[in-house]
Amino acid sequence: MSQTQDDIYTYDDSIKLNLNNQNKTYTDHFRIKWWDVNYVLEILAKYGLSIERDLSFTFAGAGSSYFLMRKELGIMLFVSIRKVEILNLT
Repeated sequence: MSQTQDDIYTYDDSIKLNLNNQNKTYTDHFRIKWWDVNYVLEILAKYGLSIERDLSFTFAGAGSSYFLMRKELGIMLFVSIRKVEILNLT
């Protein structure tokens, strides 16, 4: 990964795989922006999302932060369950 502008990086990857005795090459190239984790969490909170669980440790070594977010929708759900009879019509 190389920095091309402030907080913008270019990611390049090329790997060779041997799958079922066949050589395959995979390449990837894209630009990515670095965001401060606190800034992103503030924006998500502004739109009603909260951290359900911090999963960053699960992906340790990835160099990123991972969160399971929850959005409260403010919806009340009423469920009514009736007795259903199954008729054998044969």
